[in-house]
Formats: sequence, structure tokens, C-alpha cells
Amino acid sequence: MKPHNNFLYNLLKGAMFGTTKNNLFTNMKNTFLILLGSLFLIACTANTLDEIDEANKATNIDEYNVANIINRLSQNYRNKTEGLKNKQTLQALINEVEAEAMQDAGFLQLLTAAYTTPQAVSIDAIVTNSDLVLNNLNISATAKNYVNDLLSAQTIPHLNTLAQAIIHDTQLTTTEKTMLLEAADLQKQNILGNGNGGDDDKDWDKKKIVGYIQGATQSKANAVLNTVIINVIEKEN
Repeated sequence: MKPHNNFLYNLLKGAMFGTTKNNLFTNMKNTFLILLGSLFLIACTANTLDEIDEANKATNIDEYNVANIINRLSQNYRNKTEGLKNKQTLQALINEVEAEAMQDAGFLQLLTAAYTTPQAVSIDAIVTNSDLVLNNLNISATAKNYVNDLLSAQTIPHLNTLAQAIIHDTQLTTTEKTMLLEAADLQKQNILGNGNGGDDDKDWDKKKIVGYIQGATQSKANAVLNTVIINVIEKEN
């Protein structure tokens, strides 16, 4: 047995080999309890380390890949419709984008029973007045403040600082934390993609993030599709 385990070894030895035979049963029982306690401590330590590891992973907004799915779906739709000039209603466009998304394995993994086809009236509201939509969302005031903080962030370190704050904010629900961290990833893509983009770019970025949050109150698939649809509308304008 290794030196650093001498304490446990002596403890077990003392428990197993008492001074009298009459104490053997009692000593064996004590040994069992000591071993059980040791295993419990090891299990607790392992669980704690797992929790810390998961928390550490969550602090890195790169872990969230919804931005990749959104970018892929947006590009796939543009590739499919490039050169086409057909006029259609907003709902028809939504249905086309949805049909394309249903061919994507990554999007299919996001589908749950809570998903429904986005409606033109909801998308139009986001495009027309994203501030009003955000104010009316059924999320906490704290979550809404974080959305605005994310939108104002212009550097990756600032986003990472916000991500840490979101993770440790006890006023947020788990659902709110998840949607906000994913929105942080979208804002990261905006920063990296826009560089010194103009106000018009930032306005569309805001619509997409509000669209994501609005959809996320229903399902992650709705959040992703909302953002793709707004991406498509932006490119067509």
C-alpha cells in the first residue's frame, strides 16, 4: 500500500484486528462501515468534479453549436433559391425554410413535441419592432436585461464575462440561462462576422437574437428556425 494511504491502512488494520477475539464481529462491522464511508466520499468527490467540469465547459460559449446549425440552414436555403425571383407571402417563405430545415439532421435532433411552425404574424412583429417583442416576452426582467447587455457587447472577452455572470445568476431559471448563453454565441458570430459593420447590420443582428429568444420560449427548434427565417428575410431585402 502506498505511503499516502498509511492512515487508511492503519485505520482498517486497527478495525480488523482487535485485542480480543470477542471483538472480531464488531471490528468487521466497523471495517465495513469505514469502507462504505470511504466509497461514499469518493463518489461525492467524483460527482463534485463532474459538476465543476460541466460548469467550466458552460463558461465557454464555444460549446453551444446552434449558431453552426443556423448558418448551415441559412446557406442551404440560399443555395437552393439562388437566382429565383418568385414573389411569395411571408408564410410561404416560412414554410419553405421549414421544409429545408426538416432535411437537416442537426435540426431534427432539436425537435420536440413543443415545436410548431412559426407564424408570419410573429416573424413580422420581430422584424418590425424587436424592442416591443422583447419587452412582451414571458421571461424575467433579469433575462431581458441580459439580452440587452449581450446586444451591446462588442468584444469576445465582454461576451465571456457576461456568460460567467449568466451562469452564476441565481435570479435566472435554467431555461433562461441556456437561451441566453446560446444568444451569446449568436452575438459572438455577429462580432466576428461584422467587424465594423454599420448600424443596419446591428439592427438585423438584434432582430435575429430577439427572434432566437422569442422562439426559445417555446422550443430550441423554434428558436433556430426563427433566426434562419430572419436571416433569409435580411438577405432578400
